[in-house]
Amino acid sequence: MFDSYEITCSNYVGNNSSDEFVASDNGDWAGLFVQDKSLRLGDVLDGTSNTIALGEPPWQFRDNNGVRYRRVGSLIVWDPPAKPISRAQCDNLSVSVYKLNLSGTVQPADRIRARNAASYSSRHPGGANFLLADGSVRFVSETIENRVNENGISVDPSGSTNEATRRIVDTTWERILCRRDKPIGNW
Repeated sequence: MFDSYEITCSNYVGNNSSDEFVASDNGDWAGLFVQDKSLRLGDVLDGTSNTIALGEPPWQFRDNNGVRYRRVGSLIVWDPPAKPISRAQCDNLSVSVYKLNLSGTVQPADRIRARNAASYSSRHPGGANFLLADGSVRFVSETIENRVNENGISVDPSGSTNEATRRIVDTTWERILCRRDKPIGNW
């Protein structure tokens, strides 16, 4: 569908959620950038200094065979009946269901491209830079409290990837991505 259109690479992408992409607002795990949702600062219940607005994406990455890919967009929000392709709204968004930088993980060959395109990552050793909702920038270490399996996918306390239990916001990484879970203090 988009084969003949180039989407610009971005150095920072919007925070969609603390788990998988959400197309409609779900405050239990939604971030600041959700389709067809406008937010006010008052909607950020955790405080703007505790909520990520934008983060670094991998602008390029390699699969398990060393083949290099370029990130051209994580999520395309497009309403075909309402907008011709030349006027489509294209958003670059990321999610945190995948480990920051995916370092030290084993990626299945059939999933590595999608996971890298949807994750946060940087070429900075040990983490990535993020813009918080208050306008400040912080480096977040890839060792921030988070639970992931060997594939770099978020899991619940028992190690399950079941969506219902995995989506419960209960680690520092998830809390700084979700806009209305609870304040976390210093991180």
